Amino acid sequence: MAAVTIRGLTKRYGDVTVVDELDLDVAEGEFLTLLGPSGCGKTTTLRCVAGLERPDGGEIRIGGRVIVSSAGGQFVPPEKRDAGMVFQSYALWPHMTVHNNVAYPLRMRRRSKAEIPGLVRAALAMVGLDHLAGRSVSALSGGQQQRVALARALVAQPSLLLFDEPLSNLDAKLRTTMRTELHALHKRVGTTSIYVTHDQIEALTLSDRIVVMHEGKIHQVGTPEEIYTHPADRFVADFIGFENFLTATVVDTSGAAAVVQADGFPSVLVARGGSAAHRAGDRVTLTVRANTITLLAPADGPAHAIPAEVTAVAYLGDQVEYLLAVGPHALKVRMATPTGQALPRWKEGDRVVAVIQQEALLVVGSPAPAPSPQRS
Repeated sequence: MAAVTIRGLTKRYGDVTVVDELDLDVAEGEFLTLLGPSGCGKTTTLRCVAGLERPDGGEIRIGGRVIVSSAGGQFVPPEKRDAGMVFQSYALWPHMTVHNNVAYPLRMRRRSKAEIPGLVRAALAMVGLDHLAGRSVSALSGGQQQRVALARALVAQPSLLLFDEPLSNLDAKLRTTMRTELHALHKRVGTTSIYVTHDQIEALTLSDRIVVMHEGKIHQVGTPEEIYTHPADRFVADFIGFENFLTATVVDTSGAAAVVQADGFPSVLVARGGSAAHRAGDRVTLTVRANTITLLAPADGPAHAIPAEVTAVAYLGDQVEYLLAVGPHALKVRMATPTGQALPRWKEGDRVVAVIQQEALLVVGSPAPAPSPQRS
């Protein structure tokens, strides 16, 4: 295992800066995920650590050893960085057997012929493919090929593992299975790992910490729970799955949370995250998840319920998604379908009231428009 230290990492392609003076520390044995939309700089950062890209500025250390220093003119080639990498495309040799693909890094490191078979068997056993050692990789399924790529990365027992969107080519069911297997493997092996993905579920499931990136910069670093429940700004909230954004005015910040008046709402609301950074009269952006809002009949709602009109309904099987008109805002609500209920309770045009769960509303900055992340 080896810690990774990145200072001032910068990478440009022509006039475009794709990684902009990035600083990051990865602890020994940590599973850290770089999360963000396409073009945010996450893969370029990973490739700079791997040695597949030469940075235009900054320094990278693996296990305290300087492997890149723009100021010092140092650049250690990829094969001498003691890192294993799993690529999105698997990058296997189609004309080789499973055994020979996994053995390839050992041969490149000039390991003795006598020890290679045992190391390959051990690596394949870790991913459950030791019985397929003699098969051609072209005869394997996508999930099996991904396991071969993982075994190849593990076989030389590197101090660092790098993953570049390794599950994106798999179907949804197999991705779920592989997430579970990757998590269990990391717990067993404990190698320091840096994982790149645009999939928030992968990041939340696998990571000790998540780094959310956009336009070459880090927007937030935190545990999965911190990222999910306390996004640092609107971009992070939007990318991590908050569906609703409201503009509002701060009324009071005397308590632990801020009292806000959302535009077009009949009564004030209480929001987390705004009491320290804002004052009464400030304009702010609020966010709330669709699944933290409940709809009731107007006669059944509490005093603080928000009157609304249903403008669209989508039946999702175990859930129903409603779109509401509330003042100038369109509010998305997602509720579980009650057992035995064949149709959504509410239909387009119905008058309802919305109740936001306590602690669910969050202040995420000023109401200036933010770029919309791309999801795939």
